[in-house]
Amino acid sequence: PGSGFGVRRSAALRRFIFSAMVVALICSLVVDADAKKKGKGKGKKKGVDVAKERVGGPDQLRCGVCLVAVSEMRKDLAEADGDSLDLRWGLTADTEAGKPKRIGKVIPYQRSELRSIEIMEKVCERMKDYVKFGKVPGEFQLKLHKDIKDVWGEDLRNDKDKSGFERTCEEFIEKEEEAITTAIRDDLSEFEMEDAICFGGAEAPCGEKRQPCTAGSSSEFKGLSPCTLCEYGQYQPDSGAEQCVTCEAGRNTTGRGSKEVGECLEKCKPGTFSKNGLGGLATPEGVIDCDECGVGTYQPEEAQTECVACPDGKSTAQAGSIAVTQCVSICGDSRKSTEEECDDGNTDAGDGCDQECKVEAGHVCKGDVGAASTCRKVVCGDGNVDTAQDGSAKEECDDGNTDSLDGCNSE
Repeated sequence: PGSGFGVRRSAALRRFIFSAMVVALICSLVVDADAKKKGKGKGKKKGVDVAKERVGGPDQLRCGVCLVAVSEMRKDLAEADGDSLDLRWGLTADTEAGKPKRIGKVIPYQRSELRSIEIMEKVCERMKDYVKFGKVPGEFQLKLHKDIKDVWGEDLRNDKDKSGFERTCEEFIEKEEEAITTAIRDDLSEFEMEDAICFGGAEAPCGEKRQPCTAGSSSEFKGLSPCTLCEYGQYQPDSGAEQCVTCEAGRNTTGRGSKEVGECLEKCKPGTFSKNGLGGLATPEGVIDCDECGVGTYQPEEAQTECVACPDGKSTAQAGSIAVTQCVSICGDSRKSTEEECDDGNTDAGDGCDQECKVEAGHVCKGDVGAASTCRKVVCGDGNVDTAQDGSAKEECDDGNTDSLDGCNSE
């Protein structure tokens, strides 16, 4: 019996030693692989290789696609997800709370290689939503079609461009898969992720380094590309700016991308207007100033390109009105209002429309609201079948004469 126990113990010991050797070999491989990845990370933020060789060299299309691909991937990563991946695969001799510790680690799902693969698989499909945008000097940018349509009022869609964007994206993802996975694992910010994947070497999609924003544009990323044009009411005379300068109160610019404070023009005041809502713009034809709203119109807001017509056929007593309350009925202005029976352009009595713009007895006046009225007396034999608006005269027929026995008599 003693001999049999010794044999079994020896067999068990051999199995233990074999298992330990297998575990040691696996651990060695894991550590070695991890060390290699860390080695590749030297010179790159948080583990991404700056000097990594990339095929194709920097060009505008690859750069534009790279930047929007990073933006789309960051959107996916920003989605809240508390799940984790349990990568523990064995037990150690150490214990914790009375239980053996497990070899490996638990990592957030959002930063796992599995999540990276999921994100990379769908990002290129979104390229169809983008259009080429070339209004920022020195940059080839891709922008969401919806944003360009809403902000610029332009439709820049091109089916050929869309297929090119998607194809370039697929090539980019295939070449940069390792760098993207590392950037996601290291939880890089969008700016850091762009630097890690799109910039950093002669062969990087966007070249060796970011370029400073030109005058008239800015970037919150240290004033470096990609840049955004200064909005209306802003300007920026310097390059490499992180933000644009706001025009002083009461002034605006004629467009985006202004570079000088002199492009901040005075806004047209309420009661005035101009072609661009601003005054003092020098053109080859002369200086464009703000004009007063004409009689019959008003404008309550500043910086407007037109005035508003008074409603209900009303008018204003003078030019430059700023409120609808200044619109009133003015008898004799050739604009019949809803408060007038007629308006024939004068305040004379005896012509069918009296001095108070009321239809006179035995007369009929015609004309739409907002237009001049035409008035005449109801007279048999004038060829018009009329009914006086006060009901004092009514014709059943009028054949242009007062003869009887022709179907329409003298009355």
